[in-house]
Amino acid sequence: MPKDEIRPLWRLLMAATSQQEGVTLSCDDCFAILEYLADMHARIGISLKLLRLMAKNHLSCCPDCRQYYRQRLEQLESLQVAAAETAKEPP
Repeated sequence: MPKDEIRPLWRLLMAATSQQEGVTLSCDDCFAILEYLADMHARIGISLKLLRLMAKNHLSCCPDCRQYYRQRLEQLESLQVAAAETAKEPP
């Protein structure tokens, strides 16, 4: 399959839940599934367990996404620290 070919969501979900060896998802595939699962959690309250598992699995085998994830966490932590410090400052 060409790298930039778009697969239907149902095929991505089938691939993600497949027990076959060698089934891999691209970063775009993984993020499409994660977005879908997050939307389903927001809409109908499906468990976040599957969402966390998929994210963890992808991050364990994708150094680019793992680095991006770490950078985003650092940014969010910096924002939280800054917000906490701002809240402590007297008016």
